[in-house]
Order: sequence, then C-alpha cells, then structure tokens
Amino acid sequence: MTRPTRTHSAAIWAGAIAMTAGLLLGCSDSKSSTTSTPTGATCAQGTTIAFMGRFDEAGPAVESPTQLGAQLAVDEFNKANPKCQVTLDVQAGSGGETAAVAAAQKIVATPQVVAVVGPQRSGDVVVAGPVLNAGGVPFVSATATRTDLSSQGWNMFHRVVGTNANIGTGAAKYMTETLHASKIAVIDDGTPYSVDLASTVSKALGAKATVVDSITDDPASVTAIVSKLSGFGANDAVYFAGYELNAAQLLHQLRAAGVTSTFVGADTLPSVTFLNAAGSEAEGVIATCLCTPLSEISAGKDFGKRFKASFPNSDPNQEYAAESFDATNLILSTIAAGNDNRSTIAKALSTTTWDGITRNIRFDAKGDVVDPVVWVSKVRGGTFVAIGSVNTNK
Repeated sequence: MTRPTRTHSAAIWAGAIAMTAGLLLGCSDSKSSTTSTPTGATCAQGTTIAFMGRFDEAGPAVESPTQLGAQLAVDEFNKANPKCQVTLDVQAGSGGETAAVAAAQKIVATPQVVAVVGPQRSGDVVVAGPVLNAGGVPFVSATATRTDLSSQGWNMFHRVVGTNANIGTGAAKYMTETLHASKIAVIDDGTPYSVDLASTVSKALGAKATVVDSITDDPASVTAIVSKLSGFGANDAVYFAGYELNAAQLLHQLRAAGVTSTFVGADTLPSVTFLNAAGSEAEGVIATCLCTPLSEISAGKDFGKRFKASFPNSDPNQEYAAESFDATNLILSTIAAGNDNRSTIAKALSTTTWDGITRNIRFDAKGDVVDPVVWVSKVRGGTFVAIGSVNTNK
C-alpha cells in the first residue's frame, strides 16, 4: 500500500548496507536480464499499458511519484524505440473500490491495453484483481504489500515489492534487536492493510507487544489509546500500522500527553503528506519500508536526476517511484522481446528476470518477488534518511 505523495533508531552498520545493495544489484542467471531501457522494439500502433493508482482521493487523481516513475519508464522507452510507441493510460482518483472495479472493467474491455502497472493500494487489488485476472490482463503492482494477495489463485498477479509479512517481521526485529525497546505498542487504523500488518508485527513480537489496539472512526479512540500508553517512556516504542494522517494525529496526541517513546511506522510514512501533517514532531520518527532508498543503490543518483529533470515538482525518493519505474520497464522488456498480447506478456513475466535499478526482479510461482529487503529510514532535518536494512530471512 502507498500514499500518492509518499510513496514510508540506532544505526545499522554501513557495511551491511553496502553488502545488501551489492546483492540486490548482482548479476542474473535467468533467461533474460538487462539494466538498460529496451531498444529495437516494434509493436502495434496503440499499444497501451495502464497504470492503476489510488481511488480513495477526495478530488482528481494526484500525479504521485509512483505514477511518475511509470511515466518516466514509458517516456524513456518511447524515446529509445521509435517503432514502438507505448501509451500510459492512468486510472486513478475518487470513488473508492467501486471506481477501482470500474477501471479494471474498462481495461479488460480495451484490447489495446496489454498489461497493468498496479493497482497501487492493496484494497484496490482485492476488488480489481479478480476482474483483471478473469480478463487475462497481467498486472504488476509496485506498491501493494498485503500478504494474502498472492494467495488468491490469480495467475495474472505479480508484485515487485515484498509483503506485510516482510515489513512486519523486519519492524519487530528492528524494535527488539536494534532499538532494544522495553515495551512496544502496536496500533492499526482499522483498514484491511493496517490490520494485516499489525497482526504480523504483533505475532512476531509475541509477549513483547504489551499494548495492541485499533483506531476507529470514533475520534475518542485515539484519546483512549494515548491513555493506555501513559506509562510508555523514552526506552519504549509505538509501532503504527496505518495511513499517514492517522499516524500524524496519533503522534501529535502522544507528544501532547508527554509520551516520548520512539514512533515507528511502515511504508506509508515516508511521504510529504505525513511530514507536512506531523510537522516538527516528525523528527526522529522511523519507518520500515520495502521502498528502496536511492542513496543505497548504484543507479539511484542517476535515476533521481532523470526523474527530477522530467518532474521537477515531485520527489523520486518519496513513495515507490523507483519500484514503479522497474515494474513498468519489466513489462516494457517483454513487449520489446516480441510479446504483443496479454497472454504472451503474462507468460514472459513468469519466466523473465529483470535487473532493475532497485534490485534483481524475479517472481515465484505465486507472483511474489523473490528475496525482498526491508529498509529502515529516520526523519532527520525534516526528511526521511536511509539508515540501514533488516534481513527478514534470518
């Protein structure tokens, strides 16, 4: 899951960071692999990839970093392939799950759309996934982390990021092994994504999760949670699994009540939305995220420069911009290889490995990416700064 303007401690050793980045960018042993924009492609006029963003906005769709990462990939592909001009059809905005289903139905009914980047939110994948799968449209999400999405039996489903199980396990390890938190509270905001994530964190913590609770639609629920945490101090941690504005609201009330515990959140927090809403109280907040910090990958600086040149008002370090760029290029690589319809692209996605800018991408039999990494960042000077990674496989 992510926000449209997202996009998410003690230090983790720099050597571990470098080693992780090196592993991510290692060579592939698959049938096809490249780090450059595909060239020499030919395709039918009107070939289209759809981008399914968020459908929970109050107004028109926002050009999120995730969307712009996909747009940059298409723009660079079109520049390098004059005989194959691909259109990016953006579907996003208001209307909630009903709008997500309608967008999926529109995509299925449009034969020129050969694949989808997205959907962006896990909740939208739940309702749009069956439609896309039944229509034979391959879809690759760069952001949806709800763990059970890959267990629905959808052969069209893929994602280039890990799951809430990875984020939750990583968060639990970080809070216990690095922060050495004495007491830990786990709070969700009642959404399916956050409940799933909070459950994973709580299970990983076991008895170390001393308070587990949910924010509801009743504003008094936040006050009640803050009251339960009145005994929490600087050596404790509060983990929030949920969306940015709820996180900021909880953080404000905790600080107003004198609760100085380390505030830790997930992949929703590294965002302009959270930073603006939290203000100065965001300083020191930690986020565990499957989004790769550009500072930790060899291609990050160049990608950031190209991204800013095309979209000067957006931040490539926010949200899952780089992952979306990789997901889109993965689809484009299958088109460049001569796959010109939904069926052949779906087959190619299940066997192709792509050395993207974030990592080596290959999928298991369920469409999950292999060997995801959980990154940790901390707010310093008003922005999230990468401080390391957590290995969830040990």
